[in-house]
Amino acid sequence: MNQDDANLPGMIGRHPAMIEVYRRARLAARSSLPVLIVGETGTGKELVARAIHEGSAAARGPFIDVNCAALPETLAEAELFGVERGAYTGAVRPVPGLIEVANGGTLMLDEACSLPAAIQAKLLRVIEQLEFRRVGGRQRRQSRFRLITVISRPMGELVRDGILRPDFAHRVAGSAVILPPLRERASDIELLANHFLVHANGGALPKKLMPEAAGLLRMYRWPGNVRELKMFIERLAGADGDMIDVTSVVLELPGAESDHDPGHVAVVLAGTGWVVARAARMLGIHRATLYRRMRELGIARPPRCGSVARDALSVACDT
Repeated sequence: MNQDDANLPGMIGRHPAMIEVYRRARLAARSSLPVLIVGETGTGKELVARAIHEGSAAARGPFIDVNCAALPETLAEAELFGVERGAYTGAVRPVPGLIEVANGGTLMLDEACSLPAAIQAKLLRVIEQLEFRRVGGRQRRQSRFRLITVISRPMGELVRDGILRPDFAHRVAGSAVILPPLRERASDIELLANHFLVHANGGALPKKLMPEAAGLLRMYRWPGNVRELKMFIERLAGADGDMIDVTSVVLELPGAESDHDPGHVAVVLAGTGWVVARAARMLGIHRATLYRRMRELGIARPPRCGSVARDALSVACDT
């Protein structure tokens, strides 16, 4: 196996899309260009950012993670650029900003799309000239750092919607790493689930994940991605019994009480091998009600019912 294909620290997955993530991250680490990381919430963007930092020349310096979404607009400039004494009432001493603190290391702007346009414009000068001024200051200061920008929506959408300035977007997108959502790498779900089971048991013999239950996990769309799967498995690991079967998965899936969600109904049916009476009991409704609900939701029994994971995949994931 090529060294660049190996998993990044803390990341699990051998799907081709993840191997591409590992390769791109390692190439980015060897470059001095700004890095753009794009991925839905819970896909592991910070893990990739830290791996790039640790594999780069900036690893000798600090890793400064800035949660831009948590910065109040009125304080964003001070937090990033720092404040000189007397800049405003209460500024009794000079305070370095996070840009200054990141000197010699990596500055990660998490959810950079939350930054006001005026701050984006000021960051451009820092990115291009490595110079900045503290709030209320005249002295030009320098900070040499590796910039990693993290967003959860495609860059083009953010520019089109006026959330990111085009010049800022172009400047931070030096080297891009795109993380796939978990639903697009379903073959990694069982691997991840078993990994989380081991860690949830503190290294003791973990519960056994039954094949049919793993099939249901692969069919669920996981809107919260790997983070949601981890929390889900931890809940199941704390329940009674020494195995995780179809019933325990179905009852714990989000929306387990809903017989109006076509995806959930299809998953429950698939988990029972399309035994309508058993699926109705799991949903807490009468069998006749489930038949009627299937007609209303357009759910039809697949032609063949040999495999939980194969037969209902198109029904559960395409609704």
